[in-house]
Amino acid sequence: MNQYIGDSSKAGLKTKLERFRFNYIGLPLIKFAYKIRFLVLKKSLKTQLSIHFALKILIRALDPDSRLHGYDEHTDKMVHLATWKITHQEEFEEDCCIEEIERPEDLKKAIHDLRQDYFSNKEVIDKLASKAINNENIRSLVVRYFLVMNFTETLQKKTKTAQQHLTRARELDASAEPLEAKHLWEIDRKTKKKYKSIRNEIADKTAVKISFDEINIGAFLSILSALFLTSGFLYEYTFLGAFGIDVTRYFTLADYLASSMEAIRFSLVGAIFALIGFIFRVNGDSRMSPSELEYNNKQNDKMYYFLLATSIAATAYGYFYSKEMMFAYLQLTSLLLIFRIPARFYIRYFAQPLQAYVIISITLIFSLYLYTSARKEVYEAKVATPSSVEETFLIDPNIKIPSKSLLLLAANSQYFFFLNTETKKTLVLSKQRIFAVEENE
Repeated sequence: MNQYIGDSSKAGLKTKLERFRFNYIGLPLIKFAYKIRFLVLKKSLKTQLSIHFALKILIRALDPDSRLHGYDEHTDKMVHLATWKITHQEEFEEDCCIEEIERPEDLKKAIHDLRQDYFSNKEVIDKLASKAINNENIRSLVVRYFLVMNFTETLQKKTKTAQQHLTRARELDASAEPLEAKHLWEIDRKTKKKYKSIRNEIADKTAVKISFDEINIGAFLSILSALFLTSGFLYEYTFLGAFGIDVTRYFTLADYLASSMEAIRFSLVGAIFALIGFIFRVNGDSRMSPSELEYNNKQNDKMYYFLLATSIAATAYGYFYSKEMMFAYLQLTSLLLIFRIPARFYIRYFAQPLQAYVIISITLIFSLYLYTSARKEVYEAKVATPSSVEETFLIDPNIKIPSKSLLLLAANSQYFFFLNTETKKTLVLSKQRIFAVEENE
């Protein structure tokens, strides 16, 4: 009896020990092995995707006038179909019956649509695919694609399809051999590097650059002169017009040019940080396709709307409690709205959408700061009191107005424009009637 109990306890102890080994040693090792297998499979799928994108950009680069995806819908479709024709040739054979292959319904529909588009443009696509496969860089990339597919199918125990991909690779390169897991990382790195290089070459064609040739300098000077005249007029019209002064009666073209310096002092200096940030962004954006710009905007939607809502709330708060703060947040709100103008607007209405994007944005930024700066000066002048006047103008004694209550609004080659801080009325005096200026203590 005692011997039976002893044997039972030994058997129970052995079972517990086996469970312990399985639960704390065997099972973790199995999980670890599956995780490694999953990571390798995931990497192989990502490498396939990298090669697919690289093939598209290389096929696109065969055309010397090519541009990034999103500019020409027809070209985008031809490149996409040519890439699929090269990598999935069996899908585009006339006798291929895709309905018999077990696939999700949405994938079946997508391939059915691809086949329809292919047969509608068969001659063009076959010509592009043939030209692509004869390119050495594209051919070597296609070989890598089939080898990665062979590795993926082998990992999933799909022996038949794995062998088909290896055969396709050897049709293009007789020396092609199956890959090992360690090769995936190197292939992925080289493929992404190649993609980035070719993409940058294509993006350079649409990138916004500063050129100092004679034509650009002439155009730049013409635009700059017009900007000076326009900004001078608009600034004085906004600022002095708020006090009932008709600037067309007192200003000449030379005065507008001179006052544009004042406008730039308030608007461009205020906008300089926004413009610097904008310029840094422009070069990067100009190297992206319109669809990529739209995608980036969508990715940043949450942060953008949070900043916009905060800025609008701060502007509303400033309107009731602090006008000076209101103008600052109004500028920020307007900037956020300017940068949000959708790329499709420029694509639809302009032949050079990215150049239009730059010019329109800079013009709007400058105009925004010009207007808000002028309105801020109007507000500060209207709330000024005699004690806040920093200068005393000694004027013609025949003018019965206390000179210490006069706040200088602006001046040009012939006139001084004052605001009486006591009565809030404006006064326009010719320079001959101003004798001297003294600083108030």
